[in-house]
Amino acid sequence: MISSPLDEQAQQEIWEWIASTMMVSNYIGLAHLIFSDARDYFINWEALRGYFREQPVLLYRCGDRTPLIPYGCYWRLMGEHSSLRIYQMEKLSE
Repeated sequence: MISSPLDEQAQQEIWEWIASTMMVSNYIGLAHLIFSDARDYFINWEALRGYFREQPVLLYRCGDRTPLIPYGCYWRLMGEHSSLRIYQMEKLSE
């Protein structure tokens, strides 16, 4: 079950957009989506484990800030989505 302040229709639209984005980039595999509001300070363990398995970790920001992530990573805004609230966890280049 997904915990989110968004209604089911809004969540479905986000999942469909993510699925089509993954298909365009020829990605086939698991992806993790976090719905985060201002009360969330850290991403959850399941999403972090996905990141270390090199699976996309995406965030839909419901509040006014993004949660903290591990050192060496950052949230990249996915400006292609009209909401400007979807981010992907990326590794800082060395």
